[in-house]
Amino acid sequence: MLIADPTKSWAYYGRLADGQSDTYAFSTTTPITIPWQLLIERNDSSGAIISQLNMRSDRTQVFFEPFSHLNYVATIAKSVLLRPGAHRLTVVMKGTGNEQRYVLALGEQERFSVGEIPYVLGAIHRVQVRGY
Repeated sequence: MLIADPTKSWAYYGRLADGQSDTYAFSTTTPITIPWQLLIERNDSSGAIISQLNMRSDRTQVFFEPFSHLNYVATIAKSVLLRPGAHRLTVVMKGTGNEQRYVLALGEQERFSVGEIPYVLGAIHRVQVRGY
């Protein structure tokens, strides 16, 4: 998926099974600092805990995501300084049989154009109805 502006706050929803991956690509012409956070669905439909997030033993937290009404295991929000150039971020799922939901949160600038408002409202509806 191509990200036009990585400084803009946006949540990318996906589902991956064991061994699958999603790649996000973006570029910058100046050095930028981008906050990011990864969230993975914590419970299955019966309420059993199905995931743990291991980002090389970094601390994690449980986060209730209001749009999907799900609990996620989340990394502690971090920021990364990127040099000018092309960048890729890949989310890979390991150790799960069934598809599992995740959310990749990037950026911090909360700004939406008038043309994006219908898309945002539609995205909220899709997350609430389909869970992604």
